[in-house]
Amino acid sequence: MTARRRVFGKQASPTAIGILVPPGLRTVVVVRPRSLPWDLLLVEADETIIRFREFGRAEAEEAAEALGQALDEWSAHGAGRIEAVPAPGSPGYCVCVEMVRYRLVACPRFLGRSYRPMVWATAGDATEAADALRAVFCPPPGVPQEIYFNSRHFTR
Repeated sequence: MTARRRVFGKQASPTAIGILVPPGLRTVVVVRPRSLPWDLLLVEADETIIRFREFGRAEAEEAAEALGQALDEWSAHGAGRIEAVPAPGSPGYCVCVEMVRYRLVACPRFLGRSYRPMVWATAGDATEAADALRAVFCPPPGVPQEIYFNSRHFTR
C-alpha cells in the first residue's frame, strides 16, 4: 500500500500529484503529476468522443476532493486502471485513467494554451506513457506519494 501524504502546493516535491481547479465560473478539474509533461482532465464517460467535463466552481471543488479520495482508494485497494486506448475520431492512441467513477485523459501541458487530448502515434508509445503514469499513481509499497490541492492560487 502506498501512503499518500497531503501537502501544500508550495511544499510539494517534483514527484507530487496535484489536483487543480483553475479559476472561472465554469471550469475543469486537472490532475497534475508534476514529474511528467502531461496533465489529466476529467472527461465524460462516453468513449466515442473525448469531451472535458465542466463544472460550476463549487461542484469542481467537490469533484477535486472526491478525486483525492479516489486516489487514496486506489492506493488501498487497487481500484484503478491506466491504459492506452484508440483515440476517438483520429488515428493514434490516448492514455486514459479510470478510478472509481472517474475517467481522465492525458493532455500535453502547454502554458497559455487550451487543453486537448494527447494522441500518441503508436500503441507502443501510448503504452510507455501509461506505464510512466502508473509509476506515479502506483509507486512501490512503502514509497510515499505527496498530493496537493490548488483551487485558489493561480498566477498569469
